[in-house]
Amino acid sequence: MIRFKFFIFFCFIILTLASLSYSQNETDNVHNLLSESIKMIDNGMYSDAERSINSIIELSPDFKPAIYYRALSRMHLKKIDLAEKDFLSVLNSGESFPDLFFYLGLVSEMQEKNTDAINYYSKALTLDPINSRYHNNRGMVYAKNGEFNLAFEDVNKAIAIDPQYARAYFNRALYFYYIKKDKKLAINDMKKSKNFYSLQKRLAESNSAQEMLSKWVD
Repeated sequence: MIRFKFFIFFCFIILTLASLSYSQNETDNVHNLLSESIKMIDNGMYSDAERSINSIIELSPDFKPAIYYRALSRMHLKKIDLAEKDFLSVLNSGESFPDLFFYLGLVSEMQEKNTDAINYYSKALTLDPINSRYHNNRGMVYAKNGEFNLAFEDVNKAIAIDPQYARAYFNRALYFYYIKKDKKLAINDMKKSKNFYSLQKRLAESNSAQEMLSKWVD
């Protein structure tokens, strides 16, 4: 789920600077722990990652990259309040990068704080206006608020940016079927969603798209 690997590079820069105040052994230890923790998150080992990152923060309480990745692990563990607290700690330290705002939007959405979610997603888009995921997620929140024209605009942008974005086709299919009452366009988009999910070997999502098609096709 973690897409922006350049943030890891930022972490290493901070670690290099930290060597001015920490011994080389301490710096190497933090470096290795963070690298292993990131691998744990990538592999879905969120509890292990949280424990590992807690040990980093014990060594360096103000090390914001560690706090950021702890927030990610906590978000996946559904510790939403703690994840939000960590993300805000990074933000309040003066950091500002697209995925930070995106994940703040996501935890806000999980708490049904839709206005906050839209604001955070919009800030992410200000920094990265051609990110299909940001458009798609903001569109979903617009739809929850009943702002269907804005939702349709965002999901269209997501597909224009990434023509193989299965989730965006899924969402637009729902819009066509339930809002525009255009069954033909809805079925066409849902078929695309199913096919792209299948190509990505995301079988659960592909099956969900097939279930919708089964309901819609006479």
